[in-house]
This record gives sequence, C-alpha cells and structure tokens, in this order.
Amino acid sequence: MIRELIVICNLSISQVELLQIWRNRRPRRLTEELLDRMLTRLALCDDSNLQALLSKLLPLTISSLSSSSSTSVRNKVIEILGHVNKRVKYQPDIALPLLDLWDLYMKSNASSPLVKNFCIIYLEMAFERAQETEKKNLMPVLVANISKVPNQHQEIILRIAAKGIGEYYAKGLDEETAFKYQFVDNSKDRELFIEFCLHLVLYQPQSQGGECVPGLSILLRVIMLRESIHWQMMPF
Repeated sequence: MIRELIVICNLSISQVELLQIWRNRRPRRLTEELLDRMLTRLALCDDSNLQALLSKLLPLTISSLSSSSSTSVRNKVIEILGHVNKRVKYQPDIALPLLDLWDLYMKSNASSPLVKNFCIIYLEMAFERAQETEKKNLMPVLVANISKVPNQHQEIILRIAAKGIGEYYAKGLDEETAFKYQFVDNSKDRELFIEFCLHLVLYQPQSQGGECVPGLSILLRVIMLRESIHWQMMPF
C-alpha cells in the first residue's frame, strides 16, 4: 500500500487522469463479474437450497441496476431473473423475499425506474408465496405508503393489499387488525385507498343471498367511515 501511494504521488497529471478513468471502469467490471458468479451459483443450486439463495440473490441482483447503467450489466441481470423465473414458476412452495423486495422498492429513488419496475413484478409474485403472518403484517404498510409510489404502480400495490384483505378478513375485522390500519393517517393515502375500494365494490357482483361479497367487509367499513355512518348500523 505504501509503495502504491509513493507511485501515485510521483505520477504526472495525465497519468493521474488515466488512473481515475481506470478506477471509474473497475466497479462496472467487478459488477459484471459478480453477476456472472451469481448466475453460475444459481445454476448449480439444487431446489432444496434455492429459497435460501434467492432470499439474498434476488434483491442484490435487482439493486445492481441502480449502480450501473451498463448494457452488459442490464443484460446479465435479465439473464439471472429469467433463470429465476424458470426455476420457481412451477414451484409455488419456494418463497421469495417479500419484505426485502418491498424495502428495496421504497428505498430506490426516482433515478432507478428499472429497480422499481422489477421489484413490483417480484413483489406480486412474492406475496402469493408468502406466509399468512408475513402477508398480514405487510398489507397495512402497503396501504399506508401508497401515495409515495409511482402512479403506474399504485393500482398493482392496492390490488395486492385488497386481495390479502379479502383472503383473510372475509368474515369480519377484529380490533387488533383495525388498529393496524389506523396508521393510514395520510390524507392522500386514505383518498387513494378509498377510491380503489369504491371501484372494487362497484364492479363486484352481489352474492345470490344478497350478503356482502366475501372480502369486502373491511373495504366497506372504510367507505362507511368516510361517509360518517356508524359501523354498528351496517349488517357485517
């Protein structure tokens, strides 16, 4: 290290500039090499260890798009994700890192649209494969941050949340669950959620018995709250 510093100090300006150019290129090459090793490891991984590998590999692969604009890096990422799709397509029991993908989605800035676009694809896939507790914990978070996501992704995220609500709260809503949704305190979040609920209710057919369509109970409660109608007046 000392020898390298001495050499650098004795370099001319033009040589320093060349060194900076080399250093600026180095992270790109290392990223490509890392992705190539990740692809090899993925290809050699058997199905019994695939879930554990994807829990780290999938967020890391997608996040690499934010640190490089290289076409070769992008192509390598697409190659890895294509391999992931083939491996998990017919194996719904292999879970994907739902919370890590959501965290990556929210932390990626507007200058990394590819990261958000890939995250939203795998978020929907991960939600389908997640455990019940993980889904229930994430659904209020999705709704509470809906105004912070790009417009083109809002409907997808609300659809994920509404599907989970319909799946787990068709028979009613307990106080503990209702408390979680009280954190939707941003007016923009509430308006977007309520508008989506209204559209969902509008296009859902009534059952033959005239009862509330399963899964819409919590959505209707939110709408009734907006209209200042007491919940006890509704036949839930």
